[in-house]
Formats: sequence, structure tokens, C-alpha cells
Amino acid sequence: ADSEPRLPIFMVSPIASEQVGSPTKHTDMDSLFAEIMRDAQAMAQATMDEPFPADTWQVKLNYMVDRRVRIYEYLLPLQLSAQLLKRRSTIGALTLEHGIKRRRKRLKAVLPKELATDAVLFEALDAVLSSEFWISLRRDQHLPVKRARAVLQRAVQALATLDPQPR
Repeated sequence: ADSEPRLPIFMVSPIASEQVGSPTKHTDMDSLFAEIMRDAQAMAQATMDEPFPADTWQVKLNYMVDRRVRIYEYLLPLQLSAQLLKRRSTIGALTLEHGIKRRRKRLKAVLPKELATDAVLFEALDAVLSSEFWISLRRDQHLPVKRARAVLQRAVQALATLDPQPR
């Protein structure tokens, strides 16, 4: 059960029940998906807005990993759907683009300036902290959550201990 992501029924149920009462509310899958994504993003935003412990940037980075694991695991089915929709829909593409910009801004805010301004290191950390990396660990490599979290943590720690290079 730990290796197969499933869409939580409570994410679809309220919208589906509205559909029964109002068949014109969502005339296509894009509008239904957009509403589900708005609700899921509100939950993700609340998690990402949790305050960081007043500690070192390393502790904050570890905290960021834990938050992203919680969000990615919760949103994994929607992320997979968004990737498919991105190819067919402007809504899917805009939703993903907005999330990526927000993710990168938060990472830059957590890292010390010398790491955040090392373009190659920043891109490597951003890639490792992306939902695509998480999806690869969970879906493609079939890792359970605990093992995937350990892989993510090890990769972030390894990158964060590299000496920054000048631009």
C-alpha cells in the first residue's frame, strides 16, 4: 500500500457531490481538475507557510525536505495528473509553472547566499527537491515513503555540503 499512490477520496468527493446537484458546474475535466488543484494547493500552501525553526540554514533545509515529502506524498496522484494535463491544457501548464516558481523562491530564501548564487548547485538542489524527483523515487523506483525520504535527505545533504563555486 505504501508504494502505490492513490488520490484521497476527500479531494474528489465534495466536487463530485456538487456535480450531482449541478451538472453544469464542470463541463469538462480541465475545470474539474482546476478546482481540485486549487483546493490541494491551498493545503500545500498552508504546509509550506509553516514557520521554520529559528536555527541554522542546514536545519531549515532539513525541515524543508520534511515538508516537501508530506506535500508530495499527499499530492502525488494530482502531480501525475498535472503532468499529463500539461501536455493538453494551459491550466495544467500554468498550475505547474506557478508551483515551480514558488518552490524555487522558497529554496533561495532558505539557502545562504553563497549556495543560492552558485547557479549549478542551486539547480541541482532544486531538481532533487522537485516533485518529479519524488515521483521517480516513488513510482519508477517503487520505493516506500520512508526509503524515498531517506534518499531525498541524503541527496540534499550531499549537495548542501559541496563548496560553492563562483558564478
